[in-house]
Amino acid sequence: MTAMGNEIPLQLAQFLRSILLGGTLALLYDLVRSLHILGGKLWECTLDILVSIGASAAVFLFVMAEDGELRLFILLGTLGGAVLFFSLLSGVLRPIWEFWIGVFLLPLRFTKIVLIKLGNFFKKAFSFPAKWFTIMGTLINYRLGGERSHGAESLKTEDPPQQ
Repeated sequence: MTAMGNEIPLQLAQFLRSILLGGTLALLYDLVRSLHILGGKLWECTLDILVSIGASAAVFLFVMAEDGELRLFILLGTLGGAVLFFSLLSGVLRPIWEFWIGVFLLPLRFTKIVLIKLGNFFKKAFSFPAKWFTIMGTLINYRLGGERSHGAESLKTEDPPQQ
């Protein structure tokens, strides 16, 4: 058992390290939040769940590496470090993260545009023969005296029954 004089500096060091841990976890969340543009709601939920699990594991390992006791000041320091990061640095760093993610995704966006244009080209190219065969089939059916599937209705020559 340590004397009271030696325990206070150790707890202060733990508190300062927990502030650093909170800032680091907030930085990680800020980086992952920039990846939300890659997908829809399911992607966002998946990323948020993974970050939450990772943050919980990091706090657990931090507590176990110190002295194995979860103390309130460690949780407050972690929360305070995250609040400090979001208050001071997140607004400045978020545009930087989004810029670099946009730069890294530029080849993928270009490839997506090219594939969409190729798909539209082939859709138009291969829809012409199908339309041509439909027109020709209808024309041949009409010339051979077949039944029309559209057009004027047949005229009724019968008189309606009289009362």
